Amino acid sequence: MVTYNLLLLIRLVKLVPVKLDDCFMPAILMQTLYIDIFGKGLEYGFRQMVDVINGKNVFQGEHQTYENVREKIHREEYSYKIDI
Repeated sequence: MVTYNLLLLIRLVKLVPVKLDDCFMPAILMQTLYIDIFGKGLEYGFRQMVDVINGKNVFQGEHQTYENVREKIHREEYSYKIDI
């Protein structure tokens, strides 16, 4: 009985990361649901929390931007080589 109740509880619990600062999001978190209070605002973040609690899927993946990335392109005889 205790094991069954624990398994039921694990299925009901959701752990959702919350972004509160302007930080680099690891790729693993970009693929899952997270609440972006820093980028979207407090009201939008609370709305996302309410939707997650009510079981509505509101996840919309976004592309991560990269800064300070440098590249060098080398032209070879029949191709190009790009170093990042």
